Amino acid sequence: NEYETVYKILTIYIPANQKTMKYFIYSLKDIYLKNNLRGILTDSLNSITPNSSINDIITSLNIKVNKLDTLDEKIDLKANMALTGLFDEIEEIKSGKKSKIRTCIREYDALTGGLKGSEMTIIAGRPGTGKTTFALNIACNIAKNKGKKVYFICLEMSTNQLMSKVLSYESGINSQVIYSGNWNNLEFNNINNAINIINDNYELTFNTQLRYLEDMLYKIKKLKSKDMVDVVIVDYISLISTKTHNQTVRDKVSQISREFKLLSLELDIPVILLSQLNREAQNREPSIADLRESGSCEQDADNILLLYINEDEKNNNSPKIVCNLAKQRSGMTGKFELIFNKSKNRFIGIEK
Repeated sequence: NEYETVYKILTIYIPANQKTMKYFIYSLKDIYLKNNLRGILTDSLNSITPNSSINDIITSLNIKVNKLDTLDEKIDLKANMALTGLFDEIEEIKSGKKSKIRTCIREYDALTGGLKGSEMTIIAGRPGTGKTTFALNIACNIAKNKGKKVYFICLEMSTNQLMSKVLSYESGINSQVIYSGNWNNLEFNNINNAINIINDNYELTFNTQLRYLEDMLYKIKKLKSKDMVDVVIVDYISLISTKTHNQTVRDKVSQISREFKLLSLELDIPVILLSQLNREAQNREPSIADLRESGSCEQDADNILLLYINEDEKNNNSPKIVCNLAKQRSGMTGKFELIFNKSKNRFIGIEK
């Protein structure tokens, strides 16, 4: 490996400590990447014609630059070099500098310990099982209680619809009452207090305009480079488009799943993708196989949480939702139940 060879040469010929050697290596990488970037820009300029679309030019350039960004991470490491990184991470965990991010959903955290950087989680269910609300509960808890920056991409709702759910969750007031504007004094006070909490404490950003996978990846990488994102949530996978032409649905879902998994690894952040379950799972307990176009999602995901309602709960305004952690790459699987309070957009634990 070229970088390992450079590392050995520096070790032999330069009397420097580890940090200094890393500086020399990063400097060489920087020069290498700049030379590649110069080539990309030159090729892009030469390929522009009077008939070229501005959007296509920018998209092509973004894709090429993003691939260049990842070159720095794709380095083979011998076991002795990888050990250093492992023990650095262990030390960060022991000192509290690096740890899982608690969702503050007690039952989920008990099984998983929370969200972990470099892990992709899929939350899936049929319509009416509260996928978006569940993800918003996680987003609100992390953004408010953990001081982490959550980036929530939604392709199904407007920002106003999402914020009405957040305000309902924080205030305990029915979102329809919030939309009506006809509030009594108690409701007004609760809503006002919730607004103050959101303004003062929430590190939550919505984007309801992104539609293409390539644009999402570019935006998230840009935010991460500015330390403006710690957790990414996307609602939901089937609505994402790609700029690759003539793809089957299965190929598209495979590309989306794989790219988001690679993104979580590259940026070392948790990524949550929401997904629909097949219609066949309507009247029975679903399994991972019920994920739409499930092959790649099942393979790429570190965690898969399936939400479903038992038949006798379907007409309940606050039904019990069975949450099945059907896959956890680094731990055990298991089930738990939560009450889905639809009017207040909140999942509630069941006291035992």
